[in-house]
Amino acid sequence: MENIVFIIFCFFTILPLTTLCHELGHFFVTRLFFIENVTVRIGSGKEMFRLKVKDLTVVLHIFPYGGTTFFELNKNLSSMKQIILSLGGPLLNGCIAFFLLLPGLGSGDHYITIWFQWLALFNLWMCVMNLIPYKIGLFYSDGWVIVKVISENLKSNV
Repeated sequence: MENIVFIIFCFFTILPLTTLCHELGHFFVTRLFFIENVTVRIGSGKEMFRLKVKDLTVVLHIFPYGGTTFFELNKNLSSMKQIILSLGGPLLNGCIAFFLLLPGLGSGDHYITIWFQWLALFNLWMCVMNLIPYKIGLFYSDGWVIVKVISENLKSNV
């Protein structure tokens, strides 16, 4: 029973935290490029909480999986900046995974050690899965955006 409670706890903490880190990666890049009117959504389903500070809106939903970062894309934004915007989330997940795995976090069987191992692995998974280009319905990965920007850039140069 103790293990089941721990797994449920991990699901409701690690998944939203990993998604938040991913969306923060995109958010940090929007700030780097001075992009305005940014909305960060964490989760899916019914909206539970909304916070607006200046030109940033953070929205939390009832189910702790999924997330998006919306922003006003300036038409003058170069292809390279669009690619960097798409890479922001996966790269932050990759850095978090690297720094959690670097010190050998996992040399024990305590719940806190296992929690950090799973956090590192979920961040690594989020990094890899978002760099693979795919589109399913209305959902698309950051890798798909990168491929789309590159292909549009190649078409316009031909």
